[in-house]
Amino acid sequence: MHRREDPHRIDLCMAGHVPALIAHGPRVRRIDATDLPLGMFCHGHFSVTKVHLDPGESVLLYTDGLSESLDPSGAEYGIDRLQSVFKATSHLPPQEIITACLADLESFRSGTARFDDLTLLALRRSTTVAGDGSTA
Repeated sequence: MHRREDPHRIDLCMAGHVPALIAHGPRVRRIDATDLPLGMFCHGHFSVTKVHLDPGESVLLYTDGLSESLDPSGAEYGIDRLQSVFKATSHLPPQEIITACLADLESFRSGTARFDDLTLLALRRSTTVAGDGSTA
């Protein structure tokens, strides 16, 4: 018998990366890396974390270029600060989440030069199905 896949599931392979953040209202979960960093060994096998997204839940993926950014005194931005910004904005559309995170980072950095790449990806499960107004 063929089992239907969950259409609201994402599969995360966190190969040595910073934690993914998943938020719904006041709650933020971290999905930590479970394997060695990608590319360290020729024949790596990586586990997959399957995450079901409830209506309205948001996901934030980012590189360490964000969490390890420095302010003028040399302090790191950190995952806790990012988590606070994400918690406050997770109800917004993904582009607005990213805009808020980047604005907070720029404020924190106060003109300090970046030394690493910076990538963010936000997504949010809709609370309605397009066209019919019912909940997804």
